[in-house]
Amino acid sequence: MKKNICSKIPLFAKPYAERQFIVVVDDKLKEAENKAKQKATVTTEGKGIKWTKIVIKTLYSIVPATYLLVDAIETVLKSISKLRSKGIDVILVSRSDARNLIFSPGHPQDKVLYVGHPSNPPVYYPFSEFHRLLFEHKFSEALEMLMSLGATEVEVYRVKGWSSEFSLNLNIAISDWKPGIEAGKDKKASAKLLFKATLKSKKKPKLPKDLVWYPHELTWQKIAEGRIKYGLKDFALIIQYEDDFGINAGLKVKILKSGLDIGGKFEDHKKTAWRIVGKFGKAA
Repeated sequence: MKKNICSKIPLFAKPYAERQFIVVVDDKLKEAENKAKQKATVTTEGKGIKWTKIVIKTLYSIVPATYLLVDAIETVLKSISKLRSKGIDVILVSRSDARNLIFSPGHPQDKVLYVGHPSNPPVYYPFSEFHRLLFEHKFSEALEMLMSLGATEVEVYRVKGWSSEFSLNLNIAISDWKPGIEAGKDKKASAKLLFKATLKSKKKPKLPKDLVWYPHELTWQKIAEGRIKYGLKDFALIIQYEDDFGINAGLKVKILKSGLDIGGKFEDHKKTAWRIVGKFGKAA
């Protein structure tokens, strides 16, 4: 999504902690919440039975009662109220506004809690898949950068954390990519080989557009500078995944107890480091 579009959407302007969790709801329910917030009798935190009842009452004033699935709406509001009372700031997003967001195929779904990408505001992942998809995105961006810089040989080694079983589920769009190898051990790094690929590249090295991890990764920047300015021939970089962003088993329990869904089987966080090494080809 283009940056000028992001700047026009209030959700994207919020600090990550305030936009991290969302639930997608019917447009009329979001409208009712907005109107309820304007009433002096409702707390701005959006907590408690009083808040739930006032939002539903406001909703009745917008659409006929026969239009509503009252039990389902009340369940969602109570669930969000419970999480907010525990300090988990969940934002209601209308289905219309959700069209400006990027979800996994088949999403968004009702009652599912979504977690925002920390560096790419339009992207939201189901809670259950947050860690896998976030790591996959970081890993894929590193590969995209290396390929655009002219990589012809790429090997990925596991130093710690997620291993071959996890790597088999990664969606990496390289035709001759060989995943899940772990056939040998790099003695120097004490790391097992996970992936290996040979690529053809004679293009002028350049950086891809719209990289979101790159601005925060000094090693990546130095490799790109070395390749573009000085003709670097070999590379080695570490993909670190240390922060769980508060997405853990304890929070999973709170979400399920509240009545919301996490969107599938939960993949917990693992502190992970994968090392990518290889060679650049001769630039055009």
